[in-house]
Amino acid sequence: MSTHGWQKVFKFTFLQQMKTKAFIISSIIICALIFAMMVLLGLLPVLLDEGESSSDIGGINAVDKIYVIDNSGITKADDYIDTFAGMKIEVISSAEKSETDSYGDIVKNGTRV
Repeated sequence: MSTHGWQKVFKFTFLQQMKTKAFIISSIIICALIFAMMVLLGLLPVLLDEGESSSDIGGINAVDKIYVIDNSGITKADDYIDTFAGMKIEVISSAEKSETDSYGDIVKNGTRV
């Protein structure tokens, strides 16, 4: 059994199928459906959002506070305050060792302050 020349047969058959009305119409319908789904996925969050902050998940605020523990001094809490202010999230910073340990315990235990 020889498979030599199968590319020519495939090319001829594919080009013949592309010329049919069914192929053209179904391709247009599929492209329109994909475009409509992309638009719907882009608009759906906007339509469902009722003025709540972007940190809300199902009406429950997922994050209230962010603890920034940076002993290196590279960043400061002020760098994050402006970013998270629109989401109504409080930024708490610590560079002291005693506060750092207590914040670490809060994060490990999952308790909220």
